[in-house]
Amino acid sequence: REGSGGGGGGGGIATRRSRRLAGVRGGTDTPCGSGAEHDDTEEARNEVHEAEAAAHRLRHAGEQERVSVVGTASYQHTLMRVRTMGPDALSRRCKAIERAKGKHAVVKMRLFARVLFLEGCEAVAEEAAASLERLVAALGDPEADEELAAVKPKPET
Repeated sequence: REGSGGGGGGGGIATRRSRRLAGVRGGTDTPCGSGAEHDDTEEARNEVHEAEAAAHRLRHAGEQERVSVVGTASYQHTLMRVRTMGPDALSRRCKAIERAKGKHAVVKMRLFARVLFLEGCEAVAEEAAASLERLVAALGDPEADEELAAVKPKPET
């Protein structure tokens, strides 16, 4: 089979078989469901995402050194992942973020859960929210820590 991507020395050209890279979309507008339960249009969903992305940028403005989120945790990147991945892949992504417990895991999972909810992936969004709670319990919440530090009075010297 030419182009199968298999390793053997068959002489064929290795090609990617990813549906996303081939530009093939599933039968529905959203990978998480039929979209029938949501009557909002693509434009309305995009407006909501633009507003959430702006709020995300404002929340973290000037904090890039303290809360430097790697490029893969940007709002647009997360939105692209949610829109192009199926429910099973999204569930595996949720588990991978939780399992890795990296220094940005809480921020990544919070953003991931929010985008999942906005895209109408309720089942995976609930899974991500439960995972977020477990991560916060294990690692702490950086947003709550920042708020506490801002409210806590400085000791007088």
